Amino acid sequence: MKSFNYSPIGVFRCSNIYKYEAPRQPFEDETSELAHIRLFSGQTNFIQALKGLEGFKRLWLIFEFDQSKGWKPMTQTPRETDKQGVFATRSPYRPNPIGLSCVKLSHIQGLKIYITEFDLLDKTPILDIKPYVPAADSFNVQNTSWLEEENLKKVDFTSDVLKELHWIEQNGEGKIKSFIKDQLKRDPLNSSKKRLKKLSNVNYCLSFRTWRVYFNYSVKENRSLVYKILSGYSKLDFDSDCDKYKNKRKHLQFLNIFSSI
Repeated sequence: MKSFNYSPIGVFRCSNIYKYEAPRQPFEDETSELAHIRLFSGQTNFIQALKGLEGFKRLWLIFEFDQSKGWKPMTQTPRETDKQGVFATRSPYRPNPIGLSCVKLSHIQGLKIYITEFDLLDKTPILDIKPYVPAADSFNVQNTSWLEEENLKKVDFTSDVLKELHWIEQNGEGKIKSFIKDQLKRDPLNSSKKRLKKLSNVNYCLSFRTWRVYFNYSVKENRSLVYKILSGYSKLDFDSDCDKYKNKRKHLQFLNIFSSI
């Protein structure tokens, strides 16, 4: 059968660097980050191709899972203990690494399309853009599949932690608050799917980039309480000249404001 070769029409730009930073679904993005698609200029006339798109509220993005390496016929989903066939999931490990995401359109400026509520990573290649049309794209159906409605857990933060999270995000260290909520509202104690360390019967430590998130979990209340954020660097790390992630200075500033080494 004939094979097909496609070239990206643009690239997606946002602050999500690592796979675990993207929300499970676009509508679960609570950060209000304004990302954008930068369409490529050159011989293609994409300015004309954008005519009429501004009036739509949502867009379908067709993109390449460029970080996916190979495909798997069966895949482990975040919500199930049993593996499912890849065609019954949204897994990136597909025969053709093509993704589909419905995002919210903010505005268009030249060759830049600004959007919110997304689940893509930075520098994702965009293959095509289509308008979301409710009459054609939304159906009131009830599936009888393995995918059932989730029982989401409660996630709370102390007032001090909210200040710490605000500082971390304001200093460009990633969308840590939305990451915590996404991780803890679903199967919060599953260390096989999370960078999680058990500290006691109720206390745990969750890793985000080079930060450590301390929380306790109540089975009775189905509730996590995040009570402290600390640096993932040790004193030995700070004494070393190595700064792989180029953020030691920010960690030192954080510790100076909120705690002591």
